Amino acid sequence: MVDRLAFLHTVESNVAPFDAAAVAAGFDVSCHQVRPDLLARATDEGGVSPALEDDVAAALNEGLAEADLVLLTCSSIGAVADKMHSSGQAVLRTDQILADAVLADAIALSKATSVAVLVVAPSSVDPTTALFKARQGAMKADNVPLDVILVPKVWDHFLAGDMDRYLARLNEAIASFRSDNPTYSHIALAQASMAKAADGVDSGQASLWTIPSATAAYLSSLTQD
Repeated sequence: MVDRLAFLHTVESNVAPFDAAAVAAGFDVSCHQVRPDLLARATDEGGVSPALEDDVAAALNEGLAEADLVLLTCSSIGAVADKMHSSGQAVLRTDQILADAVLADAIALSKATSVAVLVVAPSSVDPTTALFKARQGAMKADNVPLDVILVPKVWDHFLAGDMDRYLARLNEAIASFRSDNPTYSHIALAQASMAKAADGVDSGQASLWTIPSATAAYLSSLTQD
């Protein structure tokens, strides 16, 4: 039974959409931890070092002390949540929620579907690829073609703190990608910070998926169980 949620973010702007999703589903949010230092270290180190893993795990355990479920909204350090989840701890990464939702929909539609998973942070490419491939196997969706694609020349605007330019350039990139790649049936934006850039994008024949919207649906499903 999940009554109280906690979140671990590495970006302040992720607090509002996830808080809204939780409240709309009827959950109390015990805390939102915001730790940009964890993402900065993953970026600088090119991945999750043992020392960084320990610090991420400590932050997640802080959330567990106050909540029944902790959701991690940063894909770059998601492997730590995977390890804790596998050991039976109530920790889940929100990009896994996205992966499960997208793949379930692709399976339900037809064998002809294909999925494009877009990321903007270089440090997210490997963990996102590992996640989606693992979920493909777990969900017996190996027959669904899936590509993880890095959107170039966007993340630097985020790192510079220019969110308006980041979202504008990303919006343009998503629209261009959809136009240049019409064969994809599903386009997943695999970092939570990408969600606002989806506003106003004509995804054509493809369905466009974001982490906050997938998380909102997941949390609503928990209250219906």
